[in-house]
Amino acid sequence: MASVGLIGIGSLGFAVARNLIARGHRVTGYRRSSMDAFVAAGGVAAASPAAAAEEAELVLTCLPDGEALEAVVDGPGGLLAGGAAGKAVFELGSFSMPAREAARAALAEIGAPFLDCAVSGNPNYMRARTAAVFVSGEEETFDAHRAVLLDITDNVSHVGAFGAGTALKAIVTALIPVHTLAAAEAFALATRAGLDRRVVFDAIAGTPASSGMFETRGKAMIDGEHSRAVSIEGYLKNIGIATELAGSVGGDYPLFATMKEVFERTIAAGLTGVDQSVVFDYLMRGDDADG
Repeated sequence: MASVGLIGIGSLGFAVARNLIARGHRVTGYRRSSMDAFVAAGGVAAASPAAAAEEAELVLTCLPDGEALEAVVDGPGGLLAGGAAGKAVFELGSFSMPAREAARAALAEIGAPFLDCAVSGNPNYMRARTAAVFVSGEEETFDAHRAVLLDITDNVSHVGAFGAGTALKAIVTALIPVHTLAAAEAFALATRAGLDRRVVFDAIAGTPASSGMFETRGKAMIDGEHSRAVSIEGYLKNIGIATELAGSVGGDYPLFATMKEVFERTIAAGLTGVDQSVVFDYLMRGDDADG
């Protein structure tokens, strides 16, 4: 079993911590706010990022944005201040590349390889071990820590050179809401055609016409009960990263563009604070959805 330093114990980071602890790893963690729940789950609280890394064999960071990553790396009590020299650092947060590139360069000065590890899946998926982690960077570093990474979730893969993980996450981020919107349109059409949504779901689930989003988020569209574990506006942030990727490489992505517009209209209509399955509710408002 390994000793793991974990910096950033929000909703996703806490799910990561619990999975590692359940597999017998010692997890020493740091976050700026309360760590009571983390300690109660079996984690060891540290006073700083450097302290979390001190006795760790590898370091995981799960941070909300580039500013937080910069503070963890180069701020007071940060990784450059001690504890991380020569140790692999895996970043699991969701934000664009410039901050990752800067952290990689800074940590290289102390011999600490930094890998880009984008997570596809919200905390619920992570708790269920069905989230995916796309690791990119030095493959030999990935191989050295593969066993520990596989104790985070059952779906971990090395996807290429540094940055490929974030790019793949952006692609998945575009694909999932497109599937969600397609399911929402199908249920909206079925409802207006006088069909029972549950009968429609049972008839389509498991057939070639189905999809993971039809079967996962379709249940919320049937019941009208949308998860509050994640929010559609939070997901739009990740869609923005995918938009940056599309803009940088060029090309025409009409389904993606339409999905983004519908999600923005859903949020503008006040349907916020719940999962993206709420796009079905927006479609059911009809022509008056914007007002």
